[in-house]
Amino acid sequence: MGETIMEGRMPMRLPGCLTLACAFTTVGSFVQMAHAGFTLDVSDHVFLYTVDLETGGPALRTETLVEKFQAYRPDNDVFDPMIEYADIIQNYRFSLLSTRVLASSNEATVFQGDYQISYGVLPIGMPEYLVSTGIFVITMNYSDSQHATLDGQLFQTQGPEDPAFFDMSYGGHPISFYGNYSETAPNIGGRLSAAHFRQWAIPGTGTCAIFGAAGLAAARRRRS
Repeated sequence: MGETIMEGRMPMRLPGCLTLACAFTTVGSFVQMAHAGFTLDVSDHVFLYTVDLETGGPALRTETLVEKFQAYRPDNDVFDPMIEYADIIQNYRFSLLSTRVLASSNEATVFQGDYQISYGVLPIGMPEYLVSTGIFVITMNYSDSQHATLDGQLFQTQGPEDPAFFDMSYGGHPISFYGNYSETAPNIGGRLSAAHFRQWAIPGTGTCAIFGAAGLAAARRRRS
């Protein structure tokens, strides 16, 4: 007997200018998903503190939920949630906070700390929703005393407070972080450039189900 092949697409409109389209191809009892992921580009105006102003020790810290993104680039227009440009630059924010050094040498320092990504239309520093929170491990690799590259990963421990927002971990995948650092204020910190959050996930059926549940929850709220 031949195999039954069905193709379909289930678009879902989510609040916060998110649109999800979960395309699939079913062959027998298997669901095959295409590659998916995204890049969140960080604003070049972010200041990174590399010194703890209270203790004078090493740090890796941004202002709390103030720093913004300048672009969202999905890998796949079909499988990844769509976020409008204006929504990204106006309403999404993030913060990094660490004073804990896991390892250090003349060439590199490895930090462990906490991160948050939020969505809010309220005044700066007062997020309406936390979208992703967790811990990070980021290495600063120094080319000299004033310049470094950042390379690390974020591990989500709590997803969005409101199920209308998509799961940035795609069901448990770490989020990579990259960037360049240039000292502009000696013994305080400097500027980040070319920094971005990168999700390399290839979601399975479980991720599709998570997105579907979020869409249904949002639809129920709108109907009530």
